[in-house]
Amino acid sequence: MIVRPIAVYRLESIRLAVGPFNEPKPTSRSGIDGAGTWHFYSEPILREERLMKTLQISNRLLGGTRAGFAVIAMLAAAQNAVAQEEGIAEADAIEEVVVTATATGTAIRGVAPVGAATLSMSQEDLLNTTSVDTTSFIRELPQGSGLMQQEELPTGQGGGNVGYAQGVNLRGLGDNATLILFDGHRLVGQGITAQFADPNQLPISAIERVEVVMDAASAVYGSDAIAGVVNFVLRDDFEGLEFNARTTNSLYQANAVDVLGGLSWNSGNAWLGVLYEDRGTFKRSERGYLNEDLRDYGGNDNRYGSSRGVPFVRPGAMPHIYANRTFYGVPATDGRIPTAGEVLALEGQHTVSDLGDERDYWPERQRLAVSFRARQNFAGDRGQLTLTGVYSERDSEIVEFSHFEQSVVRRNSPYWIDGLTNASSYLMTYSYFLNNEGAGAVDAATRPTEKALNTYLDLVYDLNDNWQLSLNYTLGDNDTCGRCGKRQSISLPDAGYSTYAGLFNPFVQGPQSEWYDLIYYGTIDQQAWFKMNRGSVKLEGGIFELPGGQARLAFGAEYEGTEHRFLNHGTNGRSTSNPPAYGVVRDTTSDRDVSAAFVEAYLPVADTLTVNLAVRNDDYSDFGSTTNPRLGVSFEPTDSLTLRATVAEAFRAPTLVERDPGVLQQFRRSNYSNDGSHDIPVTDSRRGTTYVLFKIGNTLGLQPETADMWTAGLDFTPEAIDGLRLSATYYSVDYSNRIERLPNESSALANSQNRALYDPFIRIAPQPDTCVAGDFSTYNQLYQDFVDVPADLRGSSAGDCGLEAIILSGLRNTSAVVQSGLDLQVNYDWSTPIGEWGVRFNGAKVLGLERALVPGGELVEQLDRIGFQNSTRMSGRVIFRTGNWYASVDATVVGSYSNDLPITVNGVALEPSRVPSWTTLGANIAYEVPLGEGANFTDGLRVGLSVDNLADRDPPIVLNGDRAVDYNNHNIFGRIWSLSLQKKF
Repeated sequence: MIVRPIAVYRLESIRLAVGPFNEPKPTSRSGIDGAGTWHFYSEPILREERLMKTLQISNRLLGGTRAGFAVIAMLAAAQNAVAQEEGIAEADAIEEVVVTATATGTAIRGVAPVGAATLSMSQEDLLNTTSVDTTSFIRELPQGSGLMQQEELPTGQGGGNVGYAQGVNLRGLGDNATLILFDGHRLVGQGITAQFADPNQLPISAIERVEVVMDAASAVYGSDAIAGVVNFVLRDDFEGLEFNARTTNSLYQANAVDVLGGLSWNSGNAWLGVLYEDRGTFKRSERGYLNEDLRDYGGNDNRYGSSRGVPFVRPGAMPHIYANRTFYGVPATDGRIPTAGEVLALEGQHTVSDLGDERDYWPERQRLAVSFRARQNFAGDRGQLTLTGVYSERDSEIVEFSHFEQSVVRRNSPYWIDGLTNASSYLMTYSYFLNNEGAGAVDAATRPTEKALNTYLDLVYDLNDNWQLSLNYTLGDNDTCGRCGKRQSISLPDAGYSTYAGLFNPFVQGPQSEWYDLIYYGTIDQQAWFKMNRGSVKLEGGIFELPGGQARLAFGAEYEGTEHRFLNHGTNGRSTSNPPAYGVVRDTTSDRDVSAAFVEAYLPVADTLTVNLAVRNDDYSDFGSTTNPRLGVSFEPTDSLTLRATVAEAFRAPTLVERDPGVLQQFRRSNYSNDGSHDIPVTDSRRGTTYVLFKIGNTLGLQPETADMWTAGLDFTPEAIDGLRLSATYYSVDYSNRIERLPNESSALANSQNRALYDPFIRIAPQPDTCVAGDFSTYNQLYQDFVDVPADLRGSSAGDCGLEAIILSGLRNTSAVVQSGLDLQVNYDWSTPIGEWGVRFNGAKVLGLERALVPGGELVEQLDRIGFQNSTRMSGRVIFRTGNWYASVDATVVGSYSNDLPITVNGVALEPSRVPSWTTLGANIAYEVPLGEGANFTDGLRVGLSVDNLADRDPPIVLNGDRAVDYNNHNIFGRIWSLSLQKKF
């Protein structure tokens, strides 16, 4: 991905020679990066004025209702009538206008955020990729991170991302620590049991460019802008028709069609963009390191497991029996109960299957994205009314659950086998998934859906030649269903062996539709609704003259009201009736009001020195107020060198979901690594684990996260080397009171040091000898507190008497992070007789990353450890353009890091290992004929081929959890081909 640093310059006055309203002027080097690429340029204005460079970003985001269209239509008619009366005849004349756009990261018109490092990705950059996911553009940046909400993370690893949305995470500081904007405006909340902003809602054709401000910006925007701001700037005044098609092939197939059409009239413009994408999926077994059997990669065979004397094996289509401390196969009898002799003859000959053959890697997805904009000038072009809408609809399908059960068969069951054991029961394991294929099978896939609408209505009016009034109204609405569809029973897995023996026979292979449909596969839908109403008013203009130019001031106020509802319901909740009845497991609502006031000053103290001051107060109805300042300074000792610095405070408010335990609070069972060096015993010596109950979910009373950040950098364009630009930025962030799940809690028992560190969150709770699995009254008293909590201690309890401890995890204001690093960008363009060349380099180096687990706890270095931001991320590209041809070769580097997770393989604890660095190559080639320069069909045609991982390199093997690959740093797809076609009319 090409990125371009954005210069920071003083505002005086900017006069552009333009044709269409607000159309940017090309630069002298526009040939390198092509149409749609944003550059800065300078030209003389008056003799006594300095050369100026500026960013022209349209910040007239609009949303609204039918009334907005009606107003625009009326204004258009009135304005056209005025234009006709005035007899406008100079349509082709060059005008001199003053740019009034507002850049990302500031409320002052016509300037970039003073002192801040900002990156830009152009329309063409987005075309030269293999994806139409806007989240991937940021993830691939060296300043981005794979430590984010992802579609590919399996259930239980994605932080509650059951709706399979995608987040953005700058510098690895968290999804919600990066503010996502559409043309400067917020998005309505998304998610199910986690809340964050997913920008993957826009047609690519509707995006003019993407701006990334790598600086704390709560003084301008309020909550979330800790690591930075990502602003997707939409097309402005688009006219014509643009058709885009893309097909991508790798382990999956994806096809997308994207159409944008726009028209203009004397005083306005309107456009509509529509994207439709159909993306497939594949089984995890396509990559061996995603299977349960990891022996080929130095890991365990996780098809086998146990919890203190209760072993299990994932079965094949034929069930198996565990009795007499032995596994037995079951013969094919076509429903007849086998004899004890037939089963005993199959000792050790049980079937085994692998989850990788059942579970999809990510959802199959169909996505519709629609964006529109209508703009109308009025009052002699002093005012402008704009309506913008962003609608997205996503329908997914995924097989995500492991549909097998280990059930207790007692002597009173019709499927009891006499003579097999002297015990009162034995265990039988049956694969409902492998026996639910073919004729009569019941559809048991999960089908997450999401519909999101963000509408923005903006009014901008020039009060005079200096001051401007801006009004905005934003309406957001999101409707998501996460685990929608049928799901295996969580409360009646044993009923088929007793109560419903007439519907289910474990000795029959193939679908038993009545049992599956009525009893085993019930419904359990998780639905969420978010609503946002937001309004703002801002005044901006010049206040007085300073030696370096005009001082400017912006001030205003905002109000935001948000609502959230979560509903978990169906026939497969906590119901134990026969058959299970419909019930509501959780139904909770929450809301908040936020009022804010802000002020920002732009002060060109001297020709070479500019100062920016901003402060903002946000008052929340549910936890109080917070005030956050920012100072930015830019100093130009020479025409080729700019020194810059910022210092700011920022915050992130807890989301409505995070503060509501009614959405999610559960206790689950798991095996945690344990080296046996402390007071909590090992329960599975082969794997070196202890069986525990651990808490997940939300917590009442969460408070805002806070951060102090400062940056210092330079931009250098040496006069001796034309076309070269160097930018370097050092940053330091002290991020405290962080809201997160107790980090790496699965290692809480790994060794004596971790045992002591996590002690405030551990309750030692061995079960008594009188414990009876499933009878909570016989459990250790410490477990009684959780019996009556909704959705707690549910599901299979066969191993409960092996529980040894309770881990109180869940979301808390628990940790602090101190991180520092250095960003470096190098852009160099030059011309040769055969064509034009360009080099782009972007590197992010984390110099320090310390973390405290608990408030006031000791900061511990986490640099280059698995699960944390990698310290070395780099990308580079060499570009060549000649005539209508464009070609590039790029390289992406992820640095080496330590895998020090506690891993035990066959009873032997592994030493920490070093994960090698990973470098992948990519290539792009495109043929483009600009509109108006071709003949017939070739006019306005662009054909491109993009390839990621050109050499088809496998990712490093990284043992962690149930897989041998690290999703956060590597991808598993191999070579990815993407062919794109664009036609402009």
